[in-house]
Amino acid sequence: MSVVGTPTEWVDLIDSMVPDILALVVATWQDMPAPAADEKEDKITDDLCRALRQNRSARGLMFHILTQFVELEPLAGQELGRLDIVFMPLVPGEQVWKINDSTR
Repeated sequence: MSVVGTPTEWVDLIDSMVPDILALVVATWQDMPAPAADEKEDKITDDLCRALRQNRSARGLMFHILTQFVELEPLAGQELGRLDIVFMPLVPGEQVWKINDSTR
């Protein structure tokens, strides 16, 4: 595995992108139809992620937008949890920057 940049450079990238990511999520959510009262969380998350990917503003971000990403323990391969929505940098590497981390 090769390392791209330094940890300080990653922090600067992520810090500078947070307002854009949050604005994208809020704007996308506001444009979506309200979920039904009995709608399941996973369906709502999938719909939001799909809408985020289709939002033109997302095209300018340097991330893949993934949903229901499974986080595994590196050695044993056991599931540590699921990440509802992940913004993964468009560079080689194994670092994942995430929001809305949920362990189920």
